[in-house]
Amino acid sequence: MEKIKTPQEGVKILFFTAPGCGPCSVVYPILEGLGKENPSLVIQKVSIDLEENTKMSLDFRVRSIPTVVFLKNGKEEKRFVGLSRPAEYQKAIELLLA
Repeated sequence: MEKIKTPQEGVKILFFTAPGCGPCSVVYPILEGLGKENPSLVIQKVSIDLEENTKMSLDFRVRSIPTVVFLKNGKEEKRFVGLSRPAEYQKAIELLLA
């Protein structure tokens, strides 16, 4: 199981994915691009099997993939489940970095 480090300061994105997840392969390049535009942003890709990693699924309330969780100073501020438009991710980043 992957370790997830939640920083006490700054903005971090947790991207929950799984092997063979089609929508996940669309979302991750979007997040990578936004990360390049915002160098202070930390993005962690977490591969998860919802049936096997039940503790992690419960800890982060991941019930479906892809799930994108935005943390600021260690606290969840925003969550997207499934596919979202790039502009929605960008807006969330801008609000959290402001």
